[in-house]
Amino acid sequence: MKRILIAVISCAALLLPGVIEAQGGSPSVFVHTTTATPSQASAGGVAALRVTTLFSLLDSAGMPTNSEIDHIELKVGQDRYTATFGKPSGQWAVAVLLDTSGTLAANQDDFRRMIEGFSKSLDQMPQNALYTILTFDNSPKVIQEFTADKEEVRKNILTNVKPKPGTKACLNDGLLEAVRRVESASARKAVIVVTASQDACGNTPLQAVVDEAANTGTQIHALGIDGYAVNLATLQKYTQPSRGLAYIRSPNDLIFGLGSLLSGLANQWEANWTIYPRKGEQTDGMSVTLKDSTVLDGRITFVSDKDYEPPPKVDLIGEVRSTPASILVNLTIVNRAKIAALRARIIDKATGKATLDQLLPNVADSLAIPANTLQTDGNYTLEINALDAQNNIISSTPPRDFQFKPAPLQIGIIAVSAPSLSSSNFIVTVTTPSGGVAGIARYKAWLETEQSNGPIAGTEVFRSPDQPLTIPAADLPSGSYLVKAQALDGANQVIAEAAKPFKVDYTRPSIIDRVVRDVGQSSIAAVVLVVVAIVAILIVFVLIRFARSRSRVEVRVVEPELERKHYSAPASDRSQVIIQPEVSQMVSQPMAPHVQQAVSGAAIKVREPATLQSTSHAVILNEGGAWYVQDSNSTNGTFVDGAKLRGGDRMRLHDRAIIGLGPKVKIEFRILS
Repeated sequence: MKRILIAVISCAALLLPGVIEAQGGSPSVFVHTTTATPSQASAGGVAALRVTTLFSLLDSAGMPTNSEIDHIELKVGQDRYTATFGKPSGQWAVAVLLDTSGTLAANQDDFRRMIEGFSKSLDQMPQNALYTILTFDNSPKVIQEFTADKEEVRKNILTNVKPKPGTKACLNDGLLEAVRRVESASARKAVIVVTASQDACGNTPLQAVVDEAANTGTQIHALGIDGYAVNLATLQKYTQPSRGLAYIRSPNDLIFGLGSLLSGLANQWEANWTIYPRKGEQTDGMSVTLKDSTVLDGRITFVSDKDYEPPPKVDLIGEVRSTPASILVNLTIVNRAKIAALRARIIDKATGKATLDQLLPNVADSLAIPANTLQTDGNYTLEINALDAQNNIISSTPPRDFQFKPAPLQIGIIAVSAPSLSSSNFIVTVTTPSGGVAGIARYKAWLETEQSNGPIAGTEVFRSPDQPLTIPAADLPSGSYLVKAQALDGANQVIAEAAKPFKVDYTRPSIIDRVVRDVGQSSIAAVVLVVVAIVAILIVFVLIRFARSRSRVEVRVVEPELERKHYSAPASDRSQVIIQPEVSQMVSQPMAPHVQQAVSGAAIKVREPATLQSTSHAVILNEGGAWYVQDSNSTNGTFVDGAKLRGGDRMRLHDRAIIGLGPKVKIEFRILS
């Protein structure tokens, strides 16, 4: 029963191979196969699941590459597991299938390039491999039985592989035969096909080829020759289900393409984990860290037959890195919930004594362990213990030797955002080459101008590494500024300074900008602005009407009565003139003979007084800056320089015009400068 269960899980894992998560144009992890089998290999005999993944590393062009790997991790839920890894053990059984159909027979040069390219690329194949060579046209044909002798294979290809003009391309027949040739081998299995053709026979369904490859665990890799019937989409129908690679190359590029494809078999990697997943199908993140610290991400899929309960465990991964104030380490932690605390022990290798033995503040994947007791260039051993709630050690990392050799701390300003309507601060982004802030108690930042030799008053700020580094703009005018930054330790000593100041241009928002912002952010402000606008419009309207009313000034002159005997007013009322400078106000005042009275830029002077009676005789008007006299249908008539106006008519006045009010009263009109 146990064997059946293992077989079921393994087959399910093969049918659910890992998938690529890499982006196009970037280095990536390509997972070929993943198997999962129950195991009793964990500490204390606790049941676990053994997961094995076969994968390739691809460069930015998608071609296999042989990069050096530092470590590999798998994240399952909240737990992280470190893999054992290396090149797969055991032999390869490889079937090579070459296109000899009429597709290439018409172009002898391209056929020759295929044959010679493959012959020269054989040295890129794995050393521990057995090869068989097949061709396909109307039917498949075995040219070379299995052998490990590359020279024999090369000679056989150059001598016996010839194009067959006029033949069909039975590609599916050839692939099915190639898969069957390797299925009985106990080694890892692969088929490599080089073709200019698509299947033109229809004897074997494509699905039959794919199913046979899946049942036998055979990878199909394909290289298509550009400019012919084959295309990448067609090749991927064979390679993707079997987790192989497919490429299209021009005839002139076949040597390079074949070399990359064949070397891909030699450069595959195998990673193994002992893990404790939940029951069912799992898709988990896999990360491969290279020696140059590049991290490539991928995902693997497998099936777990039951829930596994892991024992708590911690492992050190990667290198121990030194900074001026600490050492930095990374851990993989399994069953984090059962670990109450971590303890770090550092032993001085010269004395054998502990220079540090203390509890760490939290259980985390990345740790910064204080290095204040370490000597530069000193040699030490580090061990991390996992403790339970009673401070009992439940897991320990293997001792790790390291030298404390911190590089000088460096910081750099990589970005500055200038203040805007949405923010009143300069936002400064500071980074360190290692990405850590151990030893930095706080940052100091300030603004300068290119002409100044120190901080601008009010711009110096201090912030801890976990706070945003912001500099208030306050009342700064628009202009260009230099942003500078320093890192300080706990004693406020400068331990690093940004090598280059960051230049930033700042435009101070105008009042209108602020008003627009406030209105956009507040509905109340918008209502107030509308009300103010309406009031302003009304005020302007009133002022315009008022200005127009003032442009017309009337001077009413009483009509004199020819006979003195009817005038009974006091003597002080003689020669009375009624003046109306504004529409809204009438002003009446006595006017003695021969006395001037100024009215809106003009004056009148009584030249020949007579007895007067209080009735309207004429009106003096100002319209558009010009002065007129208009008769008010008087009894005795109105005259200008002796010319009589008809009743109700008006006449324009000039400076020193003589206005006659009847035959006896004469008024001199003056325009004031």
